Amino acid sequence: MRLVRMIFLILLISSFLLADYAGGYPGSILRHGVSARDIALSGATIASYEDGFTSFSNPAMISMKKQLTIGSSLFLLPNKINMQAFSIGRNLPPNAGASLSFIHFGTSNILSINQNEEFLEQISFHDSYAMMSFGINFSQYFSIGMNAKMLFQRYNLSNNDKISSDGISLDLGILSSISENLNIGIKVDNFSGHYKWGENKNIIPMRIISGISYYPSELILIAFQHEMIDLDKDFLSSRLSGGGEYKFNYKNPVFIRLGIKQANWAIINNEKKGLLIQPSAGLGLEFESFNKSIFKLDYALEFNKLGVTNLISLAIKL
Repeated sequence: MRLVRMIFLILLISSFLLADYAGGYPGSILRHGVSARDIALSGATIASYEDGFTSFSNPAMISMKKQLTIGSSLFLLPNKINMQAFSIGRNLPPNAGASLSFIHFGTSNILSINQNEEFLEQISFHDSYAMMSFGINFSQYFSIGMNAKMLFQRYNLSNNDKISSDGISLDLGILSSISENLNIGIKVDNFSGHYKWGENKNIIPMRIISGISYYPSELILIAFQHEMIDLDKDFLSSRLSGGGEYKFNYKNPVFIRLGIKQANWAIINNEKKGLLIQPSAGLGLEFESFNKSIFKLDYALEFNKLGVTNLISLAIKL
Protein backbone atom coordinates (compact mmCIF):
# COMPACT_ATOMS: atom_id res chain seq x y z
CA MET A 1 0.00 0.00 0.00
CA ARG A 2 2.87 2.33 0.82
CA LEU A 3 4.39 1.68 -2.59
CA VAL A 4 1.12 2.52 -4.34
CA ARG A 5 0.81 5.80 -2.43
CA MET A 6 4.36 6.79 -3.37
CA ILE A 7 3.83 6.05 -7.05
CA PHE A 8 0.64 8.10 -6.99
CA LEU A 9 2.46 10.99 -5.31
CA ILE A 10 5.26 11.01 -7.90
CA LEU A 11 2.81 10.84 -10.80
CA LEU A 12 0.79 13.68 -9.31
CA ILE A 13 3.86 15.86 -8.76
CA SER A 14 5.14 15.15 -12.25
CA SER A 15 1.83 16.01 -13.89
CA PHE A 16 1.79 19.40 -12.17
CA LEU A 17 5.47 20.28 -12.55
CA LEU A 18 5.56 19.40 -16.23
CA ALA A 19 1.93 20.44 -16.64
CA ASP A 20 0.78 20.58 -20.23
CA TYR A 21 -2.59 20.54 -21.93
CA ALA A 22 -2.79 16.75 -21.46
CA GLY A 23 -1.48 16.67 -17.90
CA GLY A 24 -2.06 13.32 -16.26
CA TYR A 25 -1.65 11.38 -19.52
CA PRO A 26 1.53 9.47 -20.43
CA GLY A 27 4.22 11.24 -22.44
CA SER A 28 4.32 14.73 -20.91
CA ILE A 29 8.04 14.97 -21.66
CA LEU A 30 7.24 14.46 -25.36
CA ARG A 31 4.87 17.44 -25.37
CA HIS A 32 7.17 19.97 -23.68
CA GLY A 33 9.27 22.38 -25.73
CA VAL A 34 13.00 21.66 -25.72
CA SER A 35 14.42 24.99 -26.95
CA ALA A 36 14.07 28.55 -25.67
CA ARG A 37 13.02 29.75 -29.12
CA ASP A 38 10.24 27.18 -29.29
CA ILE A 39 8.99 28.19 -25.82
CA ALA A 40 9.14 31.91 -26.70
CA LEU A 41 7.01 31.32 -29.80
CA SER A 42 4.53 29.27 -27.72
CA GLY A 43 5.46 26.12 -29.60
CA ALA A 44 4.16 27.39 -32.94
CA THR A 45 7.20 26.06 -34.81
CA ILE A 46 5.77 23.15 -36.80
CA ALA A 47 6.73 24.96 -40.04
CA SER A 48 9.63 27.11 -38.80
CA TYR A 49 13.20 25.80 -39.13
CA GLU A 50 15.54 26.13 -36.14
CA ASP A 51 19.21 25.19 -36.12
CA GLY A 52 19.96 22.48 -33.59
CA PHE A 53 16.36 21.64 -32.64
CA THR A 54 14.32 21.30 -35.82
CA SER A 55 13.81 17.54 -35.44
CA PHE A 56 11.66 18.20 -32.36
CA SER A 57 9.38 20.59 -34.23
CA ASN A 58 9.05 18.68 -37.50
CA PRO A 59 11.46 15.96 -38.72
CA ALA A 60 10.61 16.84 -42.33
CA MET A 61 12.70 20.01 -41.92
CA ILE A 62 15.87 18.03 -41.16
CA SER A 63 16.52 17.88 -44.90
CA MET A 64 16.96 21.68 -44.80
CA LYS A 65 20.21 21.30 -42.83
CA LYS A 66 23.18 22.59 -44.79
CA GLN A 67 25.96 21.63 -42.37
CA LEU A 68 26.65 20.10 -38.97
CA THR A 69 24.51 21.65 -36.20
CA ILE A 70 24.44 21.13 -32.44
CA GLY A 71 21.73 22.19 -30.03
CA SER A 72 21.74 22.17 -26.22
CA SER A 73 19.25 23.42 -23.61
CA LEU A 74 19.18 23.69 -19.84
CA PHE A 75 15.81 24.41 -18.26
CA LEU A 76 15.64 25.05 -14.51
CA LEU A 77 11.93 24.63 -13.84
CA PRO A 78 10.03 25.32 -10.60
CA ASN A 79 10.13 22.97 -7.62
CA LYS A 80 13.60 21.50 -8.27
CA ILE A 81 12.67 20.29 -11.73
CA ASN A 82 15.38 20.38 -14.40
CA MET A 83 15.39 19.47 -18.06
CA GLN A 84 18.36 19.02 -20.38
CA ALA A 85 18.32 18.56 -24.14
CA PHE A 86 21.09 17.77 -26.59
CA SER A 87 20.87 17.23 -30.33
CA ILE A 88 23.36 16.86 -33.16
CA GLY A 89 22.50 16.64 -36.85
CA ARG A 90 23.87 17.14 -40.32
CA ASN A 91 22.91 17.05 -43.96
CA LEU A 92 23.12 13.86 -46.01
CA PRO A 93 23.81 14.83 -49.63
CA PRO A 94 22.19 15.29 -51.95
CA ASN A 95 18.79 16.02 -50.35
CA ALA A 96 18.43 14.44 -46.89
CA GLY A 97 19.40 14.99 -43.28
CA ALA A 98 19.64 13.07 -39.99
CA SER A 99 20.04 13.84 -36.30
CA LEU A 100 20.49 12.15 -32.93
CA SER A 101 18.99 13.68 -29.78
CA PHE A 102 18.73 13.00 -26.06
CA ILE A 103 16.32 14.56 -23.55
CA HIS A 104 16.28 14.18 -19.76
CA PHE A 105 13.73 15.50 -17.30
CA GLY A 106 13.87 14.85 -13.58
CA THR A 107 13.45 15.88 -10.01
CA SER A 108 15.06 14.54 -6.87
CA ASN A 109 15.13 14.90 -3.09
CA ILE A 110 11.34 15.01 -2.79
CA LEU A 111 10.30 14.30 0.79
CA SER A 112 7.56 11.65 0.94
CA ILE A 113 4.84 11.54 3.60
CA ASN A 114 2.58 8.62 4.48
CA GLN A 115 -1.10 8.72 5.44
CA ASN A 116 -0.15 9.29 9.08
CA GLU A 117 1.76 12.42 8.06
CA GLU A 118 5.05 10.77 8.92
CA PHE A 119 8.12 11.72 6.90
CA LEU A 120 9.60 8.88 4.90
CA GLU A 121 12.64 8.58 2.66
CA GLN A 122 13.37 11.03 -0.13
CA ILE A 123 12.18 9.97 -3.57
CA SER A 124 13.05 10.99 -7.13
CA PHE A 125 11.72 10.70 -10.66
CA HIS A 126 13.59 10.67 -13.98
CA ASP A 127 12.10 10.64 -17.48
CA SER A 128 14.24 10.60 -20.64
CA TYR A 129 14.33 9.53 -24.25
CA ALA A 130 16.78 9.08 -27.10
CA MET A 131 15.61 10.01 -30.59
CA MET A 132 16.86 9.25 -34.09
CA SER A 133 15.49 11.44 -36.87
CA PHE A 134 15.63 11.33 -40.64
CA GLY A 135 14.22 13.63 -43.30
CA ILE A 136 14.30 13.74 -47.08
CA ASN A 137 13.44 16.51 -49.52
CA PHE A 138 11.70 15.17 -52.62
CA SER A 139 11.43 18.60 -54.24
CA GLN A 140 11.53 22.26 -53.30
CA TYR A 141 7.84 21.97 -52.47
CA PHE A 142 7.63 18.75 -50.43
CA SER A 143 9.65 17.09 -47.62
CA ILE A 144 8.93 14.22 -45.28
CA GLY A 145 10.62 12.97 -42.09
CA MET A 146 10.31 10.58 -39.16
CA ASN A 147 11.36 10.43 -35.51
CA ALA A 148 11.94 7.16 -33.65
CA LYS A 149 12.17 7.49 -29.85
CA MET A 150 13.26 5.11 -27.13
CA LEU A 151 11.62 6.08 -23.84
CA PHE A 152 12.89 5.49 -20.30
CA GLN A 153 11.38 6.24 -16.88
CA ARG A 154 12.74 5.56 -13.41
CA TYR A 155 11.18 6.03 -9.97
CA ASN A 156 13.48 5.85 -6.95
CA LEU A 157 11.12 5.27 -4.04
CA SER A 158 13.91 4.44 -1.60
CA ASN A 159 17.37 2.96 -1.63
CA ASN A 160 15.80 -0.46 -2.13
CA ASP A 161 12.59 0.30 -4.04
CA LYS A 162 13.24 1.31 -7.64
CA ILE A 163 10.77 1.00 -10.50
CA SER A 164 11.57 1.53 -14.18
CA SER A 165 9.75 1.37 -17.49
CA ASP A 166 10.60 1.76 -21.14
CA GLY A 167 8.76 2.29 -24.38
CA ILE A 168 8.81 3.51 -27.96
CA SER A 169 7.23 6.34 -29.90
CA LEU A 170 7.15 7.34 -33.56
CA ASP A 171 6.44 10.68 -35.29
CA LEU A 172 5.75 11.47 -38.94
CA GLY A 173 6.28 14.98 -40.33
CA ILE A 174 5.46 16.66 -43.63
CA LEU A 175 6.53 20.09 -44.88
CA SER A 176 5.33 21.92 -47.97
CA SER A 177 7.10 25.09 -49.12
CA ILE A 178 4.40 26.81 -51.15
CA SER A 179 6.63 29.79 -51.80
CA GLU A 180 9.93 31.21 -50.59
CA ASN A 181 8.12 33.03 -47.77
CA LEU A 182 5.39 30.53 -46.81
CA ASN A 183 5.71 27.03 -45.32
CA ILE A 184 2.99 24.63 -44.22
CA GLY A 185 3.80 21.83 -41.77
CA ILE A 186 1.92 18.77 -40.53
CA LYS A 187 3.06 16.33 -37.88
CA VAL A 188 1.47 13.17 -36.54
CA ASP A 189 3.04 13.06 -33.10
CA ASN A 190 3.24 9.74 -31.23
CA PHE A 191 1.13 7.86 -33.78
CA SER A 192 2.56 4.72 -32.20
CA GLY A 193 3.75 5.22 -28.65
CA HIS A 194 3.55 3.56 -25.26
CA TYR A 195 5.30 2.91 -21.96
CA LYS A 196 5.61 -0.67 -20.79
CA TRP A 197 5.36 -1.58 -17.10
CA GLY A 198 5.90 -5.31 -16.83
CA GLU A 199 3.05 -6.84 -18.80
CA ASN A 200 1.04 -3.61 -18.92
CA LYS A 201 1.18 -0.80 -21.48
CA ASN A 202 0.32 2.87 -21.05
CA ILE A 203 -0.64 4.30 -24.42
CA ILE A 204 0.68 7.80 -25.21
CA PRO A 205 -2.03 10.03 -26.73
CA MET A 206 -1.51 10.84 -30.40
CA ARG A 207 -1.38 14.47 -31.53
CA ILE A 208 -2.08 15.87 -34.98
CA ILE A 209 -0.32 19.23 -35.38
CA SER A 210 -0.62 21.61 -38.32
CA GLY A 211 0.60 25.14 -38.86
CA ILE A 212 2.17 27.75 -41.08
CA SER A 213 5.14 30.08 -40.98
CA TYR A 214 5.14 33.26 -43.03
CA TYR A 215 7.91 35.77 -43.67
CA PRO A 216 6.36 39.07 -44.83
CA SER A 217 9.98 40.28 -44.99
CA GLU A 218 13.37 38.75 -44.23
CA LEU A 219 13.24 40.39 -40.78
CA ILE A 220 9.78 39.24 -39.63
CA LEU A 221 8.36 35.78 -38.90
CA ILE A 222 4.69 35.08 -38.16
CA ALA A 223 3.70 31.56 -37.13
CA PHE A 224 0.40 29.86 -36.27
CA GLN A 225 -0.30 26.32 -35.10
CA HIS A 226 -3.34 24.15 -34.43
CA GLU A 227 -3.18 20.97 -32.36
CA MET A 228 -5.58 18.09 -31.81
CA ILE A 229 -5.00 15.35 -29.26
CA ASP A 230 -6.73 12.01 -28.89
CA LEU A 231 -7.05 11.65 -25.14
CA ASP A 232 -9.23 8.58 -24.78
CA LYS A 233 -10.03 7.45 -28.34
CA ASP A 234 -13.57 8.83 -27.99
CA PHE A 235 -13.00 12.51 -28.79
CA LEU A 236 -10.48 15.01 -30.05
CA SER A 237 -9.55 18.16 -28.17
CA SER A 238 -7.86 21.12 -29.83
CA ARG A 239 -6.09 24.39 -29.16
CA LEU A 240 -4.38 27.22 -31.03
CA SER A 241 -1.03 28.95 -30.57
CA GLY A 242 0.87 31.65 -32.40
CA GLY A 243 4.07 33.61 -32.27
CA GLY A 244 6.08 36.35 -33.91
CA GLU A 245 9.78 37.04 -34.31
CA TYR A 246 11.52 40.26 -35.32
CA LYS A 247 15.18 40.37 -36.33
CA PHE A 248 17.32 43.44 -35.74
CA ASN A 249 19.88 43.02 -38.49
CA TYR A 250 22.96 44.37 -36.74
CA LYS A 251 26.48 42.99 -37.13
CA ASN A 252 25.41 40.45 -34.52
CA PRO A 253 21.68 39.93 -35.22
CA VAL A 254 19.27 40.25 -32.27
CA PHE A 255 15.84 38.60 -32.19
CA ILE A 256 12.76 39.58 -30.20
CA ARG A 257 10.03 36.95 -29.85
CA LEU A 258 6.47 36.92 -28.49
CA GLY A 259 4.02 34.07 -28.30
CA ILE A 260 0.56 33.23 -27.05
CA LYS A 261 -1.38 29.99 -26.71
CA GLN A 262 -4.52 28.61 -25.16
CA ALA A 263 -3.72 27.42 -21.67
CA ASN A 264 -6.53 24.87 -21.89
CA TRP A 265 -8.00 22.91 -24.77
CA ALA A 266 -10.72 24.72 -26.69
CA ILE A 267 -13.06 21.70 -26.77
CA ILE A 268 -13.21 18.98 -24.15
CA ASN A 269 -15.94 16.33 -24.19
CA ASN A 270 -17.72 18.35 -26.88
CA GLU A 271 -18.00 21.27 -24.45
CA LYS A 272 -16.35 24.56 -25.35
CA LYS A 273 -14.02 25.98 -22.75
CA GLY A 274 -12.97 29.55 -22.09
CA LEU A 275 -10.00 30.76 -24.11
CA LEU A 276 -7.60 31.12 -21.21
CA ILE A 277 -4.33 32.28 -22.73
CA GLN A 278 -0.72 31.84 -21.69
CA PRO A 279 1.88 34.34 -22.97
CA SER A 280 5.58 33.82 -23.58
CA ALA A 281 8.49 35.99 -24.66
CA GLY A 282 12.14 35.69 -25.50
CA LEU A 283 15.33 37.08 -26.96
CA GLY A 284 17.96 35.67 -29.28
CA LEU A 285 21.51 36.62 -30.20
CA GLU A 286 23.50 35.34 -33.17
CA PHE A 287 27.25 35.78 -33.49
CA GLU A 288 30.20 34.33 -35.39
CA SER A 289 33.26 32.83 -33.73
CA PHE A 290 36.87 33.15 -34.84
CA ASN A 291 36.63 29.90 -36.85
CA LYS A 292 33.50 31.08 -38.72
CA SER A 293 31.14 28.89 -36.69
CA ILE A 294 27.72 30.45 -36.00
CA PHE A 295 26.48 30.55 -32.40
CA LYS A 296 22.84 31.22 -31.54
CA LEU A 297 22.04 31.96 -27.89
CA ASP A 298 18.32 32.05 -27.01
CA TYR A 299 16.48 33.03 -23.85
CA ALA A 300 12.79 32.62 -23.04
CA LEU A 301 10.32 33.57 -20.34
CA GLU A 302 7.45 31.16 -19.81
CA PHE A 303 4.49 32.32 -17.73
CA ASN A 304 2.42 29.60 -16.08
CA LYS A 305 0.47 28.82 -12.92
CA LEU A 306 3.70 28.19 -11.02
CA GLY A 307 5.12 31.59 -11.94
CA VAL A 308 7.81 32.68 -14.39
CA THR A 309 10.38 30.23 -15.73
CA ASN A 310 13.71 31.25 -17.30
CA LEU A 311 14.96 29.05 -20.14
CA ILE A 312 18.26 29.07 -22.07
CA SER A 313 19.34 27.30 -25.26
CA LEU A 314 22.47 27.32 -27.41
CA ALA A 315 22.75 26.23 -31.02
CA ILE A 316 26.01 25.95 -32.98
CA LYS A 317 26.33 25.70 -36.74
CA LEU A 318 29.78 24.37 -37.69
